[in-house]
Amino acid sequence: MEVGQQPAARFTVKNTGKTPLVLGALTSGCYCVGYKATPAPIAPGQSAVIELLYTQRQLGQASDAVTIASNDLSGDAKITLKATIVRDLSGNSMVKESGTAVPFK
Repeated sequence: MEVGQQPAARFTVKNTGKTPLVLGALTSGCYCVGYKATPAPIAPGQSAVIELLYTQRQLGQASDAVTIASNDLSGDAKITLKATIVRDLSGNSMVKESGTAVPFK
């Protein structure tokens, strides 16, 4: 991803419990992860797609652990977001074709 972009990480959460699942605060060491929209409680037996925005600003390989607080009795969920952050995507996305550089589209 390019520095300054905010790609969304999408994943599905299924409530296998007997009460509504309420997802709460996100914590990460980088302070660079947030909800795209605050998730509504997930009814028992139902699933929902959750979108997290990732705004890592340091160049290079990034790997950030994120904890999602909830009312789940088994504890909070932990995920890891990984990305390669570059200064400019257009400079790194060139394909060599017949000896000339052609922008990758």
